Amino acid sequence: MSEPAGAVTIDVLLPTTAPAPWLAETLDGLNAQVGCTWRLVAVVHGDASVLTPIILAKVPTALVLPMPPEARLQDLLNAGLAACTAPYVARQDHDDIPEPTRLAAQRDFLDAHPSVVAVGCAATLIDEHGVVMGSRRLPVGAQVLRGLRWKSMLVHPSVMMRREPVLGAGGYDPGTTHAEDYELWLRLAAIGDLDNLEAALLRYRVHAQQVSRAKGIPHATRVVVARSRRALARARGESVIFAQLRQAVWAAPQIVRSIRRR
Repeated sequence: MSEPAGAVTIDVLLPTTAPAPWLAETLDGLNAQVGCTWRLVAVVHGDASVLTPIILAKVPTALVLPMPPEARLQDLLNAGLAACTAPYVARQDHDDIPEPTRLAAQRDFLDAHPSVVAVGCAATLIDEHGVVMGSRRLPVGAQVLRGLRWKSMLVHPSVMMRREPVLGAGGYDPGTTHAEDYELWLRLAAIGDLDNLEAALLRYRVHAQQVSRAKGIPHATRVVVARSRRALARARGESVIFAQLRQAVWAAPQIVRSIRRR
């Protein structure tokens, strides 16, 4: 149930840009949430005249933030974070659908696990028509940090975060492209724990319009990720040399993709 800003325990951070053909389905999924109060913070990239009426018709209490066309995803996310006031911030993309218990389940988990700063969940994969294609299972507990040292272990639009630690860590790094989520997870893992719920609480849509990670991650972003990877190793009392080796393994396919697209 959506509530006025003063009553919410969860802000849902949703960046969107036209044409957003599945936005109405996403908003219906949010409206179907049970067992929690939430507010929608919708960050609209570019011309907001088309999507704002759709958002407000579905969620009249939504806060709609227009952003200029030149803004990048990390800019949208940081603008949304700055507007959030609830203790928990749930990421949501405009093409995915949350299951009815997603927000309440993640809130309850964070309430019960104060050391966890961000929690994701497994996902059901759907196609453009909503037909189930499979599932994406993710590690839980200590396996999350173990795997995070090598690559991202959380599905970005499935994550709920504690607002204050995320803001304290600096939010999304403006210098990242195509790895803004992974770089943030590395920084958050240096100050707390990350986890996943085993239940598939998000229907994650696979479609041709997605921003493809196959583009490769730019050199400037790889530098930022390397810095955060080393900082995580130091914070956890681990070998920085091994962290650099893991960085090389992670970066190698990104470099190859970048070369192939030149």
